[in-house]
Amino acid sequence: MKLIGATDSHVGNVREANQDRVFFGGLVAALADGMGGHQGGERAAELAIAEFEIAGQALSESELVEVVMEANRQVHDHAAENGLPGMGTTLVALTLHDDETITVANVGDSRAYWLRGDYMGQVTEDHSFVEDLVRQGRLKPEEAAIHPQRNILTRAVGIGAEVEVDRFPIPEPMVGDRFLLCSDGLFNELPEEQILVILLDAGDPDTTAKTLIEAALQTPCRDNVTVAVVDVVEDDDPALEGQSSRLTTTKPITAPVPVVSKSRLHEPGASPTVGTEEIDNGGGGTGTLLLEEGEEVAADPELFLDTTELEVLEAPTRVSPQPSRRPRSRMMMTIISFCLVSALILGGLFLARTVARSGFHVVDEQGQLVIFEGRRGGFLTFEPSRLSDSAV
Repeated sequence: MKLIGATDSHVGNVREANQDRVFFGGLVAALADGMGGHQGGERAAELAIAEFEIAGQALSESELVEVVMEANRQVHDHAAENGLPGMGTTLVALTLHDDETITVANVGDSRAYWLRGDYMGQVTEDHSFVEDLVRQGRLKPEEAAIHPQRNILTRAVGIGAEVEVDRFPIPEPMVGDRFLLCSDGLFNELPEEQILVILLDAGDPDTTAKTLIEAALQTPCRDNVTVAVVDVVEDDDPALEGQSSRLTTTKPITAPVPVVSKSRLHEPGASPTVGTEEIDNGGGGTGTLLLEEGEEVAADPELFLDTTELEVLEAPTRVSPQPSRRPRSRMMMTIISFCLVSALILGGLFLARTVARSGFHVVDEQGQLVIFEGRRGGFLTFEPSRLSDSAV
């Protein structure tokens, strides 16, 4: 079992500079979305991705996390030495190990998606203000998607001297699995249903990566958009020709759809002070928030609800990809539901007509006896039928 992959990136339709960076080297894929202005954001993303380029070998789960932590040190030190407050980057990475497993690690709100068959799940959790509120049940996902503070991060690489890294082991990958790493410039512009269709239908990783970028550019595309598409293939897959020679080999396996478990590696240290903003929630509590370029903290405390707990994030014990069924399957379910409802309505009408026509009764109409079929007075909209008249 090996990995093949492709990357693509675009400045978008609004930004003047691309602060995203991405890398795929056969063993590892990594993507960074820089923040902190033109100099800070681009450099932060470059420094983070450079650590994966330097590694150039199969990484164990702990080594993957160590690379992320080293990237954090490099970005943090560079910011301090060059007077670049607010310099930082998101980071999401994936690696295939020698022990038949894959691990995803992330800091920030760049995402990893996992496609198996017709189902796609989000592996990572966003370290953002609105996603914290969603996890706490204070905000609905559809509200988070349009929330004015949706770009505010609660964690990023390089902001503090230490960083807390989330890791997601995928113990039983299968040939045919597809992974997508992407910056928020993609999933903020395209609905997940459209992303799913492209991942299913576009073809090889290179074509798929280009198609995703092209689709994003058809929207306002207000941010840089960057993707890495990675496929799990057999060792002798023809698609491996031309791929990096630095590939890891494992035995092919067959496994059911696995559950992705998450473990937290480091206890939160001191609150970051570089490139942060402290806000008052109006109730005596404060929270530390990291801001992406162009974002400001709103003055209205009601907008933030209760931010007291934002600095220390409680980790769930399990993360499962929440599958989204392919849109055409949803359409089929809609058609079936429509047919069932129609059948129930027609059946109800038939039953009502049967009840209304049951039995007979006689009515004296000015000396004439009139025989009617059906219930006296009718039933619902069905009136009794007049059968015959006879003289009294």
